[in-house]
Amino acid sequence: MFLKRTGAKKKDSLPSKLEKALKGVSLSYEKISEGGSDIKTLTAGGKVQDHLLVRSVLLEDRKGFVLVVLPYKKIIDFSSLQANLQRDFKPAEEETVNRIFSDCDKQTVPPVGSSYGLEVVIHETILHQDYVYFEAGIRGKILGCKGEEFQKLHKKSKPIMFATKVNELDATNPAVEKKCCQETGKKECSPCDGEEASNNQSSIFEKYMPSPDVKKRLDQLYSLPPMPQVAMRILQIKDDPDASVDDLAACVELDPSLAAQVVRYARSPFFGFRGEINNIRDAIHKVLGFNMVTNIAMGLASGKSFKNPADGPLGLNVFWKQATYSAAIVQELGRVLPKDKRPNLGVAYLAALLHNFGFLVLGHMFKPEFFLLNKIVSANPDASVTSLEKQVLGMGDAQHVISMGHARLGAWLMYSWKMPDEVVVTLAEHHNEDYVGVHSVYPNLVLISDRLIKGLGFGDGNGVDLPPKLLSRLGFEQDQVMEVFERVMNGSDSLDTIAKQISE
Repeated sequence: MFLKRTGAKKKDSLPSKLEKALKGVSLSYEKISEGGSDIKTLTAGGKVQDHLLVRSVLLEDRKGFVLVVLPYKKIIDFSSLQANLQRDFKPAEEETVNRIFSDCDKQTVPPVGSSYGLEVVIHETILHQDYVYFEAGIRGKILGCKGEEFQKLHKKSKPIMFATKVNELDATNPAVEKKCCQETGKKECSPCDGEEASNNQSSIFEKYMPSPDVKKRLDQLYSLPPMPQVAMRILQIKDDPDASVDDLAACVELDPSLAAQVVRYARSPFFGFRGEINNIRDAIHKVLGFNMVTNIAMGLASGKSFKNPADGPLGLNVFWKQATYSAAIVQELGRVLPKDKRPNLGVAYLAALLHNFGFLVLGHMFKPEFFLLNKIVSANPDASVTSLEKQVLGMGDAQHVISMGHARLGAWLMYSWKMPDEVVVTLAEHHNEDYVGVHSVYPNLVLISDRLIKGLGFGDGNGVDLPPKLLSRLGFEQDQVMEVFERVMNGSDSLDTIAKQISE
C-alpha cells in the first residue's frame, strides 16, 4: 500500500544526506519505529504522540525553494507566510520534491534543510517543545529526540508563526448528521440512520440541498453549470426502454471526441478484448454492451464543460486518474458481492466515475477558493480533504456553498441534472463510512476504492484503512478486497492511459 523507497536500502539505515546532517550536529535520538507503518496507525497505537510530531513541506516561488517545518496536526497558512516573508509560495511539484530528496522515500520529507541546500522556516512553537518526533525520510520510520537536540538542526532556521489548526469537524461527518436527527426528531433529515424515510426523491435528498434561504441567495448570484447537451441526450436514451443501439451510437457520434474516447475505452486491455474495434457500434456489441457504454459516455460527456486547472491534487489530471481507478475498482468489487447486495454495475461505474464532481463544480464556480484549496491539499497530503475544505472560506455568499463541502456540492449538481438517485447519494455520502441508507452499496464501494487509491499516494480518501464494520455490512473480507484491488492494479498502465486521454 505504500510507495517504494528510492533511497536508503538497509532497514536500519537512514537516507544518506539526513544521516550526514544528524551526525554533523551530534544529534542524540532514539528510533521509535522502523518504517512501513502509517503515521496515523503509529499515533493511534500510542507509539507516537501526535501533538509532538512535526512534518516538512517543500515550497517554492520565483526566488527559489524553502523548506517549512510545522506541527503534524496543523496546516500552512499561506497568507501568514506571505505577510511574514513577502513571498508568494506554492507547494513544489512532486517530481521536484523527489529529485531534491532523492535519498528519501517518495513524498517523505525530513525536517532538515542543511544537507539539501535549502533555506528553512520553522513554526516557532516547535522550538519550545520538550520532545520532538519526526519522519526520517522513510515512510513510517520515526525518530524522537529531546527538544534541545532538535534545536541543533535549526540554529539557522527562521522561526515564525505560520500554521493553523485543521478544523476537525468534517464537512460530511456522520456524527453531525445524527446529532441533527436527534435534536429535531426528523429521521428523514439523515438517511445514515438506516431508514429510507420515503420513496419520494425530494424528501430523500432534501438534506443534500442548500437550505431554502441559502438557495435563494445563491440563485441570485450564481447558477449551476448546465448539463452538456450530449450528456442530456444520453440520459434520455438511458431512461427510454425502447432506445436502441443505433440511437445510442448516433448520439455519441455527435461528439467525435467522445466517440473516440469510448472506443479507446473498449480497446483497453482492462476489458480483455483482443479483436478489432473500429467504431462505437463495435464497442457496444463486442465489448462493453449498451448499459456500460451509456454510463461511460454519460460520465465522460458530463465533464466536458469544466475547464479546471490540470495540476495539483484536485486538478483535472488527478481527478480523472482517481475517477478512472475508482470506477474500475468499484465495478470489480461489485461483481464479487453476493447477489442480494450486488449493485447495477453500469450505474456503479458511473457513480464512481463522477463521485468527486463537486471539485469540478467548485473550480468552475469559485476559482479563487478552488485555487487555495488545491494549494492547501497539496501541502497537507495526510490531512482529510473534507476537513481542509472547511478552512477555505468563500467571499460573501460563496461561503454558503464552500461550507457545503465538495460532496454535497456535487450531489446538488447531480440532483439538478436529474442524474440517477444512486449517483446523487454516492456523491453526497462517499466519505461517510457509517452510511447505511438508501442506495448505500454505491457510496460504500466508492469509499473502499478511495481508501485503496489513497494508499497509492493520491486521491481524497480519508486515510488508507478499510473500515471493518463497512466491510462486514457488505459481506467482504479484507483479503478478498485486496485480491480484487491487486487484480485491477495489474491493468494500471491501461487505466493511466485512459485517464490521460480523458484529461487532455
